[in-house]
Amino acid sequence: MLSEDDTERLREIRKKSRILVALGSCAILRGIPGLRRFIQNGGLKTSPITMYVDVDYYVRGCPIDRYELLDLIGRILRSEWFKQGRRGFPS
Repeated sequence: MLSEDDTERLREIRKKSRILVALGSCAILRGIPGLRRFIQNGGLKTSPITMYVDVDYYVRGCPIDRYELLDLIGRILRSEWFKQGRRGFPS
């Protein structure tokens, strides 16, 4: 979980941003701990960025795919808004 300061900082970034892009598996899927469905209460807890703010686009992977990032940047620069499919694991 994010600290209160981190949460507030993230919300301020969202308010000031026209477009917010989540980069990498940790931001999108809660990272490796988030993929481990067998973590019990009291274990390491993480949260995807979408638990705190709305995200416009995602660049998946660890490491991210540079071609996917460049494609997204190109689309944004050309004002080609599109609906990106959401991938993830249930909470």
